[in-house]
Amino acid sequence: MDERTLRNLEYDKIIAMLAQQAETSVGAECAGALRPSTDPDQIARWQSETDQARTLLDRAESVSLGGVRDYRESIRRAARGGALAGSELLAVAGTIAAAARVRRTLTGREDLPLLSGLAHELPVPEPVARHINRAIDDQGEVRDDASPELARLRQRALTLQSRMRSKLENLIRSPSFQHYLQEPLITIRADRYVVPVKQEYRNQVQGLVHDQSASGATLFMEPLAVVEMGNELRRAQAAEHHEVERILRQLSAVVAGVAEELTRMLNILAELDVIQARARLSLQMDACRPAPAQPGQMRVLAGRHPLLQNEAVPVDVHIGYDFDTLVITGPNTGGKTVTLKMVGLFLLMHQTGLHLPAQPGTAVGFFGGVFCDIGDEQSIEQSLSTFSSHMTQIVKILSNLKQTQGPHLVLLDELGAGTEPSEGAVLARSILEYLQEQGARTIATTHYSELKTFAYTRERVENAAVEFDLETLQPTYRLLIGLPGRSNALQIAARLGLPGNLVDRAKKLLPRRQGEVEGLLSRIADDKVQAAGERRQAEQDARDAAILRQRYEKQLADLQARERQIIENAQEEALSILQRVRRQSEDLIRELRTAHDRSELDRRAQKLKQDLEKTTSELADRVRARQPRSTEQPLTDLRPGQPVYVVSLRKAGHALDKPGGDGKVPVQVGIMRVVVPLSDLRPGAEDEITEVKDSGPRPTLVSDRVETEVHLRGMRVADALPLLDKYLDAACVAGLRQVRIVHGKGTGTLRRVVAEVLREHPRVKAFHLAPPQEGDHGVTVVELE
Repeated sequence: MDERTLRNLEYDKIIAMLAQQAETSVGAECAGALRPSTDPDQIARWQSETDQARTLLDRAESVSLGGVRDYRESIRRAARGGALAGSELLAVAGTIAAAARVRRTLTGREDLPLLSGLAHELPVPEPVARHINRAIDDQGEVRDDASPELARLRQRALTLQSRMRSKLENLIRSPSFQHYLQEPLITIRADRYVVPVKQEYRNQVQGLVHDQSASGATLFMEPLAVVEMGNELRRAQAAEHHEVERILRQLSAVVAGVAEELTRMLNILAELDVIQARARLSLQMDACRPAPAQPGQMRVLAGRHPLLQNEAVPVDVHIGYDFDTLVITGPNTGGKTVTLKMVGLFLLMHQTGLHLPAQPGTAVGFFGGVFCDIGDEQSIEQSLSTFSSHMTQIVKILSNLKQTQGPHLVLLDELGAGTEPSEGAVLARSILEYLQEQGARTIATTHYSELKTFAYTRERVENAAVEFDLETLQPTYRLLIGLPGRSNALQIAARLGLPGNLVDRAKKLLPRRQGEVEGLLSRIADDKVQAAGERRQAEQDARDAAILRQRYEKQLADLQARERQIIENAQEEALSILQRVRRQSEDLIRELRTAHDRSELDRRAQKLKQDLEKTTSELADRVRARQPRSTEQPLTDLRPGQPVYVVSLRKAGHALDKPGGDGKVPVQVGIMRVVVPLSDLRPGAEDEITEVKDSGPRPTLVSDRVETEVHLRGMRVADALPLLDKYLDAACVAGLRQVRIVHGKGTGTLRRVVAEVLREHPRVKAFHLAPPQEGDHGVTVVELE
């Protein structure tokens, strides 16, 4: 990728954000060196790795890289025969331990195949780590037991130190010697044990002076009695130092022997760190993986510039599908350049394996390169004007197109600006035509009206505009593809208070052809807006119809399944009854063969016949009771007093009269008198009707007496459900098409229970929460069939 393009699109800032997400210094270094790939397979692999690491984060899992250290310089020095310090060896051992932990965590994870594969490739020389840990402690010091000789030398030094301190303590406690001391203490100077002697008693104390105080009043002297022991201690310490050096060199040689494995191990750990950093950045930006698309295609849904984030207005933009060139027009500070940069930066991020801060449905295909001319980079030294600066960069872009594999994305800001407008417009059009002929995908911003017409007249070239609110005189930063940007200069001037006569004069001075073109483009834009609105409504209607169809198909499938289950149950019961009859028959036959009393035989046969008739009757009753009444044929005629079954109420009753002129029938159901459509009735039986005692006049439920709203607010669930059932039945019978259930907000428990009841009710077509101004979450609106 062209470095100037990376700089103009601020790719380095994204990489800096990525490096901050790394857990290790070597990972941060590798993240900082990342550049977009032009290999489609590499891009797909990077995206999949980021996706799998993001899956870990979404599950609140993580792969810790604690303990990983950058030991590359140490390894190189060891390979040249140098001795490593204990802390350097400890860094190697800690990194090996971290690698072993990573391999145990990720190896075998079938849900994370790429990360598991990387972990499986980790070379982990654990014997080296064990060798180091046996000899080096947690502070990076060589352990006493690293070798028998070191243990002996250190023990010897401790013994000598103990004897010397004991000798000196006896000396400073002596009354005669204390007189010479500034204070009775033992200290160390130049690695020798000394005592503080007053300057005036220097000749009275035999020994060696190793230091003196700043004032010169105190001399730090090693008494003669311990000088020889001090010499012996120094010899023991020198021998210890040589033994420590020998051990460190030995361990360094072991490390040098696996230098290649250790280097590869660190590289893989750094790669895993970069992958996890990409996932953390994805989580931080609320980003998603773009779906794959054909080469040269890109679709961004609600994209947010990653460097603006919360301040960014989501933008929808696409290229490479219906058009290859997009011409964006509109006022300054309207968001044209931000959109241009976002598209280019999104492509660079995608080809670096980063997720994009956009909505799912965003898709990006392969591009061989990104080239841009954004901003005014005048060079005083080269005496280049704004126009010359732009043209110089465009010449480089056109040259690079021929040298790299396509398709390419070209981003041009203020194309043709900085020169005479008529020449700038035709030059801009010529450049756009050439780029299209070369197969490039181009997005260009401009103020030239001529390019709006060009976008309408040329195939696979499209207009776009940044929206401007004439009421507030502020840009909305929304991108409207398919619409040309309007100048709005005269309207803005009028709203800002410019006298009307001046605005009218300006309109008259406007070239006639330009006014006609602007008017035509304006009408086309309005037609497109209307068509887009109608298309969105049609799509919404289609989605709603699909949802309704899916719901009814599910209800039909459930009903058919219930019917099959009823039949199966009835068949099983019939089989059981028949088996029982068969056993009784076989028993009777056996008795016939052995019977001697004819009258007893007749009596037993009669009893068996009665049992069989009773069993057959029970079977018929059970099968009839289990049949789904709603699937029976509706009644076409009936007489007063005829037994009927009301499907909507799932109750049996008597018809009180013939159907009226409106097709409705009064029916007595228990204590209620209801009025229902004839189509809601099925043939009934007397034994289905529940007898009730007369308790006075029966209530009649008709539409003009059923309220369109029922209040359950403040009620317990146990009290609310019966009332809800009765109300829904009454509303269905009354023929209401929409009712409201007021359950209140509260904890939401009653609202959820009401939703469950509505979801299962056969006459409920749909339901939803009321709008905010009509009760919001405290009211459910129900559509009845």
